[in-house]
Amino acid sequence: MNKLFAKFTLAFGALASFVVVAPALAAPTNFLSNIALSNPNALLGENLVITAQLQKASQIKKTEIKIDDKVVTTCKAGKPKCVATLEKFVDADVGDHTFTVVVTPKKGTVFTSGGNFTVISDENKDEVFQTDEAIANGTDDWLVYWKANNKFTPAKNDLPPELDVLSAPTFEPHVGKKWPLTAWAKNKSELLGMGVYVDEEVPDSGIGSSCVVCDKNNYPANNGNLVGPFTKNDIGDHTYAVLLVGKNGKRRVIQGTFEVKP
Repeated sequence: MNKLFAKFTLAFGALASFVVVAPALAAPTNFLSNIALSNPNALLGENLVITAQLQKASQIKKTEIKIDDKVVTTCKAGKPKCVATLEKFVDADVGDHTFTVVVTPKKGTVFTSGGNFTVISDENKDEVFQTDEAIANGTDDWLVYWKANNKFTPAKNDLPPELDVLSAPTFEPHVGKKWPLTAWAKNKSELLGMGVYVDEEVPDSGIGSSCVVCDKNNYPANNGNLVGPFTKNDIGDHTYAVLLVGKNGKRRVIQGTFEVKP
């Protein structure tokens, strides 16, 4: 064997052995405990507040919230919460958008997590605002039964119900994990019911899921259980929807997507 080729082979073999035994890079530390969206399906003239609740704040150098890859908010070191407020949406904002929370630690790897939201045009606002005629007319079977057996206070206005916030630890859950997606609504006294649906169609009529936990003026609901745990077959995009139904029969539907990762 050629001596030069023999030396090259020996050197390459040593390098290959080194690469094989090299330790894997550590995964970024998860600095995010919860993300809350005030209005993931916003209409023109409405706004959106994105709140990132952080953990291990003493280890954080800075936190940024990006919209469509552009930084809109930067929060300094040590802050346990970072908030981005997007003002009233205009025609140019119509369509799908992304948000990303970027956490730069004092030491270690940058951590990111994000999701999406949609601005709805006036032409498509019937996707968000709807009316349940049976409830509005008082002829819904469940409503008739409930009125007969409970104290019922009629609606005080004709306004559609409003979402207070939709929250989850992340909108990018991983295989093997459960996912607590929860919605809260404003003006509990004006609500007849609400529900959260994952990979399901929103019912055309009815009040959806019953309240899971009611607290003061907020009305939280989820699908009754944690979603998941996810399997490898769940990897990819999924849908969620929130249905709010007022005593006046007005409905508001909020829809979005999340991604299950390996």
